[in-house]
Amino acid sequence: MASVSVEDLCVVAENEGVRVCYTNELPTQAVWDCEQRIIWLRTGQREREEVANLAHELGHAILGHEHRQDPWAEACADEVAALLLIGESEYAEAERLYGCHSAAIADALELPVWVVEARRKTFGRFAA
Repeated sequence: MASVSVEDLCVVAENEGVRVCYTNELPTQAVWDCEQRIIWLRTGQREREEVANLAHELGHAILGHEHRQDPWAEACADEVAALLLIGESEYAEAERLYGCHSAAIADALELPVWVVEARRKTFGRFAA
C-alpha cells in the first residue's frame, strides 16, 4: 500500500514554495508551471496516478526544470518521484515478496509500474 499521500506531497510542495492546483482543462494528467511555481493536476484521476503524477511534477520543481522537458529531464523527474514515493526498505520487502515482477510490486505498493521501474534504477545510487 502506498504510504505517501497527496496531502503528504502537498506539504513537500509547500516547503518548496510550490502551489498545487486542480483543473479539468489540462491536455495531460499534470503540468509543472515553472514561471508561476504551480503544479496543475487534472481532476478525476485515480489516487495511485494522482500521487505519482504529483510526485513526478514535484521532481521537476525540486530539480529546477523549466518549460518543455527532454527525455533525460523526464527520467530524472521520474526518479525523484520514485524516491519520494518508495522507501528503500519498503521496496526491498516488496521485491522479496514478488521478485523482479514490476507489475506485482506496483500493485502491492498501489503505484503505477513506471514508479517501480524508476525506483529500481535509483536503487543503489541514492539513499531513500
